[in-house]
Amino acid sequence: MQQPDTTNYEYLAITANYWGSGKTEAEALRNCRAQDGGNHVRRFGYVMWRIHPDSQVSDVDGSIYYPVGHPAIRVKDARKNRPS
Repeated sequence: MQQPDTTNYEYLAITANYWGSGKTEAEALRNCRAQDGGNHVRRFGYVMWRIHPDSQVSDVDGSIYYPVGHPAIRVKDARKNRPS
């Protein structure tokens, strides 16, 4: 199976109930913090993904929907309170 071209992928930072995207990890995290004032990122941590630009995040449960053949790639898992 051929790997998808990820050169145009963006970054997506997700924390509890909030998310932010950007061209760099720092920009995505900054946008995520801007959504909640940084409280959730500081308290719970975050997960950083690389996603196709046509991907969408569900407003209901935070699921990532991506085009066929362009899965989300987990870059970093910085959660502080991980479920058991």
